[in-house]
Amino acid sequence: MSEMEMKCSEARDMWSSSLAPERTDTPVGVDKHLKECSSCNVWSRQMNEIVTVASGMPQFDVPESLTQSVLKAVEAEGAHRANVFSGANILQALFGIAVVAIMMFEAAEDFGGLISWAVGLGIVYSITLLVRSNREVETT
Repeated sequence: MSEMEMKCSEARDMWSSSLAPERTDTPVGVDKHLKECSSCNVWSRQMNEIVTVASGMPQFDVPESLTQSVLKAVEAEGAHRANVFSGANILQALFGIAVVAIMMFEAAEDFGGLISWAVGLGIVYSITLLVRSNREVETT
């Protein structure tokens, strides 16, 4: 590929890879593309400003206890998500589906019964969500 055919995405990728600490030069063709393409030129200047500001920012050491707390919280959240498909949850879901099927069959006699059933189900679900969110707030 000639330098004239270099796409903006390729030039930007190559320019970004030149920021790696082990690189000291700009890849071949990128400088020429930056001179010819005003959009990439503006982009590279903005990126240089970001790199300059970021390199001048202070670095903070985080206490090990904070790091461990965050890691434990992430691990606990992953374990909680893994329990979503436990046997009890599956049984509850099947029971719920059976109840919904029965209620739909009974309420399907007229449209008004179906609407009132849907409103009642929405209220019960809303209360369930409120109780769950309250439990989560109390445990944290």
